[in-house]
Parts: sequence; C-alpha cells; structure tokens
Amino acid sequence: MANSLFQQLNRQSNPLVDIYKQLKMSNNPMQLLTNLCQSNPQINSMLTALNQSGKSPKDLFYEMAKQQNVDPNEILNMLK
Repeated sequence: MANSLFQQLNRQSNPLVDIYKQLKMSNNPMQLLTNLCQSNPQINSMLTALNQSGKSPKDLFYEMAKQQNVDPNEILNMLK
C-alpha cells in the first residue's frame, strides 16, 4: 500500500503535490484553501474532519496515515 501511494505521489501530475505547490506559492493560502474546499468535496471533507477532530493538522495527518498503513514521513519527504 505504501509503495502504491509513493508511486502515485511521485507521478508528474499529482493533485496532492499540485495543491501543496499552489498553497506554498499563494499570497493568500487561506483564500486558496477556501476556494479549493468549495470546489473539491474531498478537500472539504478533510477540512471538516480536521475541524471536528479537535486535533492539530499534523496530529490528524499522522493518525490518518497510520490508519492507511502509510509512513507519514515518506509523504512529507516527497513534498520537500
């Protein structure tokens, strides 16, 4: 499973990496995130899960990665 995710994230055009790059280069990341949430149900559901969990984004990310049997550090290293 981790290898499959790793391969998906390393593809030339990956939505997760594209979103990360957009947020990183944006002058107004919160507005961009709001727009993405309105146009993408998956991002909206993730933001809802974050708000309902009461956890930090980092803690929720690590928890979700663990549930999916994915090493979160592999994901983070791909985004560097």
